[in-house]
Amino acid sequence: MSGSEYFENVADKWDSMRKDFFSEKVRDEAIIQLKTVSGKIAADIGAGTGFMSEGLLDAELIVVAVDSSPAMIEIMKEKFADIKEFQAVLTDPDIIKLSDESVDYAFANMYLHHTEEPQAALKEIIRILKPGGKAAITDLMLHNHEELIKNHHDRWPGFSFPDLYDWFISAGFKNISIEKLNQSCTCKEECGGEIKIDIFIACGEK
Repeated sequence: MSGSEYFENVADKWDSMRKDFFSEKVRDEAIIQLKTVSGKIAADIGAGTGFMSEGLLDAELIVVAVDSSPAMIEIMKEKFADIKEFQAVLTDPDIIKLSDESVDYAFANMYLHHTEEPQAALKEIIRILKPGGKAAITDLMLHNHEELIKNHHDRWPGFSFPDLYDWFISAGFKNISIEKLNQSCTCKEECGGEIKIDIFIACGEK
């Protein structure tokens, strides 16, 4: 089963599954760090069922959520059907189907470890940002838990700070900050026992 097939299969259960993995504090911290301004446009990259989008809408942002899973897109369209500030866009796994310089902010939560080429993904994210726009990436620190990688069809076992910094520089970001959050991703039954992996936040400006 590929990663895309996995997410198609679990789409209707993802909201309840996510609550066991990590808390809303992850998205709250990302929004706080970018110091978002209400009324601006934010992209939620690899949006899933809209975990990050919910927080962005609460922050009074106009939200464009992109995901490569048709099932996830349909769930978001239903969930946010009455919110005019929300739009869901079906995209390709490795290309963000949004115009150049079209958003003020880009958020990607637990997206990078599912991409084929993280460095290319960051270049796509900076492409869609307006000049002066900001991005916040929240994801897993480097780990060696094979069960987690296998069960969730991850492409990458988390990331190290040196690699992230090099990729952000290469993509063209400036004012880069990368730090470990006081949050972790927890996996229990699926991983044969409780596993906790630290979560990082990486921010940059175009």
